[in-house]
Amino acid sequence: MAYETAGLNAAVDGIATVATYVGLLDDTSSPVGTERKAATWAAADAGERDLNADIEFTMVASEDVAYWAAYTAASEGTLLGKWALTPVQFGDGDTLTYTLLASSTKLTATNPS
Repeated sequence: MAYETAGLNAAVDGIATVATYVGLLDDTSSPVGTERKAATWAAADAGERDLNADIEFTMVASEDVAYWAAYTAASEGTLLGKWALTPVQFGDGDTLTYTLLASSTKLTATNPS
């Protein structure tokens, strides 16, 4: 038996209610930088909720980015999940912006296989 779309939307709505911050992690799942950013999510559609807007992070001094993560709070809080990104390495002394794009950053609920 599988969930209908309404059930998948309800599941992702529940996660979006508490996933109010996003952050970046390196390839060992350690936080990159010290800043999490507030996140809001678009309405659920077919078990997915996109970010409402792009979110930018300023990266410096040899930080590697491998995942984005959803959290319940700006600091401390609970890590709800992490999703792989195309790994990026920044060189010493570089200051660059890493952007989570609203069009491709989503919370997703799916039926088990």
